[in-house]
Amino acid sequence: MISEHIVPCLVPDSPKPTKHVLACCGAKLYKGETCICTDGVAPSSDKARIIRLFLKNVKGKKFDKCASDACGKEGHWLETLMGIKHNADNAPDIYGYEQKKEPSANAISFIDKQTDEKYYEGNPLGKNKEDKDLYWRTFERTNSKPMTIGGWKLDKWDPDGQILKIDEQNNINIVYNYTIDKREDKMERVSGYYKDNKDHIIGTWKSSTLRKVIENKFNVNGFYICKKNKKKEYEKICFGKPFTFEYWIEQFKLYNIYYDGYSGVSRRWRGCFRASMGWWNKHITEEH
Repeated sequence: MISEHIVPCLVPDSPKPTKHVLACCGAKLYKGETCICTDGVAPSSDKARIIRLFLKNVKGKKFDKCASDACGKEGHWLETLMGIKHNADNAPDIYGYEQKKEPSANAISFIDKQTDEKYYEGNPLGKNKEDKDLYWRTFERTNSKPMTIGGWKLDKWDPDGQILKIDEQNNINIVYNYTIDKREDKMERVSGYYKDNKDHIIGTWKSSTLRKVIENKFNVNGFYICKKNKKKEYEKICFGKPFTFEYWIEQFKLYNIYYDGYSGVSRRWRGCFRASMGWWNKHITEEH
């Protein structure tokens, strides 16, 4: 049993507050107060601090998007309530835990990561606009406006002759094959270098980079998801254990994790790796 507990404050304007002895740790709380010292969570632990922040600042609240972009998106709004400064650091959000919110769609992202390298005709792609435009035009998704690349699937060729493949070093490669490309204008669009019926690597996420990003974010203390009720109000916080890059890449190989990023030629790169809510729910070990 937990020996420590947080001493609650008297509820203001309550004429005759009723005390309740809670089984979790024996703490005496006034009616209307919430016990945040649950079985298995030491009140002085980082996890307990996160639970207190959620119960005090988030639970029962609903995100209302304002007309101005100054309000920010829901993720930033939630980070602010949880005391997290907005950042792009390769580190957990708070006390060694990566924060996630229940999504409007049925998936949550792990990372949004640029490739380590892109290749055109076997060489690293140049940094100037002309090189980028040529690359995007060569590997553009069918009928995309503006020119867009992405949406690749692991071990499944798409009509544009592109696929994701994992090599022996667990690098994730974007591969193109002219023969499999079904685009009607591919003869004019693609240079002679690619017209040899061979697989050509056109982009790579290195396993060393992915390992660093995944383990820095998810293999410290783990993660938690802030979940909502049917009224879209935040209702509970759910924790999951840490996991390694080896586990993550194995789940990717099993198609439980997938790539879901599309990048326009004049927009920032979107390199999202996601898993369904069903996957995340299976990895939750406790909720409060």
